[in-house]
Amino acid sequence: MGPEDNYIYDIHLKMRDNNVLLAYTGELDMKIIDALITSVKLKLKEVKYFPRVQKRVYGIMVECLEAIHSGYDITKKQNRKINPFSIFTLSCDKDYYYLISGRYIFNDNIEFQRAQIDKINALNIDGKKQLYREYVSDVTVKEYNTDLAMVDIAIKSNNTLTYEFRKVDDTTSFYIFQVKIKVN
Repeated sequence: MGPEDNYIYDIHLKMRDNNVLLAYTGELDMKIIDALITSVKLKLKEVKYFPRVQKRVYGIMVECLEAIHSGYDITKKQNRKINPFSIFTLSCDKDYYYLISGRYIFNDNIEFQRAQIDKINALNIDGKKQLYREYVSDVTVKEYNTDLAMVDIAIKSNNTLTYEFRKVDDTTSFYIFQVKIKVN
């Protein structure tokens, strides 16, 4: 056994200690998203929490995975190449479920993403619901698709959305997005 075996075991211990229910890393396509969704459905049945909370976790997970996938689709349509590597984890403790996703993003898109999340986080729940209704009723603006997903996530989680951008190079950063959902 070599040093990589210790590394794998260390990852296993870290995932076990942090109650990681699901972890995925790699390129996402619709087949993988479907497999992850199926896996989480089964995992959530094993965890003895309220069905409505499980339903919210499931719905938010779908939105997060679709946001990763659509982010890469947008760059393809713009004929821009970016590293397709992404990460998604679902973990829990006695108080919260944690959904953390990560993907590469172009640095010139960071301010838009930051402003979008900060705008949503500044609103109370009624303001978020009003913003959601505005986005749904305005079919002329295509950029609202990602805004709509973020507002939906914020409403379903009833929590502040957290994020971070870690600069990779002059053109890209790694975008980390976290959602917390209260267990009860």
